[in-house]
Amino acid sequence: MEQLVNSETGRTLLPQFKGVYLTDCTRLVWGKAGVKLGVRWELQHGQLRASLSEIKAHDQKAAVVATPLPTGSLHLGDLGFYNLKQFAQWNAQGVYWLTRFKVGTTVYTPAGEPLDLLTFLGTVPLPVNLPVRVGVKQHVAAYLVVAATPDDAYHQRLARLQEQARLDQRPISLRQAAYAGWTIYLTNYPHFDLCPGASAGA
Repeated sequence: MEQLVNSETGRTLLPQFKGVYLTDCTRLVWGKAGVKLGVRWELQHGQLRASLSEIKAHDQKAAVVATPLPTGSLHLGDLGFYNLKQFAQWNAQGVYWLTRFKVGTTVYTPAGEPLDLLTFLGTVPLPVNLPVRVGVKQHVAAYLVVAATPDDAYHQRLARLQEQARLDQRPISLRQAAYAGWTIYLTNYPHFDLCPGASAGA
């Protein structure tokens, strides 16, 4: 199944982009049967594209993911769509992307020097918008965008980590707890700001 729905009226959301695309998947289950629903929603014009796939298929295998995006557009996706190869392709095609940082991603300076991210973040003023390269097999050009996590959000993150650790019957690592203190994104859009209006040292 694939459906495409488009609004008759446009919106002014993020007008600097030629389309803002949000991709996500969910599971639809009936008893012992089910399917995975993939959706790509274009926020400026209300365009909605959907596809169905096997319930155990990876999110990145959804048919909507293969739909090309126009040059100058922006893609938003959760960690289920974190794919450095795809990000490199979008870089070459002039498509902008924004994603949460995936813990374990290798980060380098633009000159190719490895960057110890947690150590680095403890030494610089926030918020951060830093050109970097990420990935081991290929260094994908990106911007690392970081802000401190507000106290209430930090405690919520720790609670989720603790619950997951309880389910997995393992302790929370010090590294997990440390990363919970930061809100970290990767993007290829140079002007993304987690704290608009804030000074560099705020």
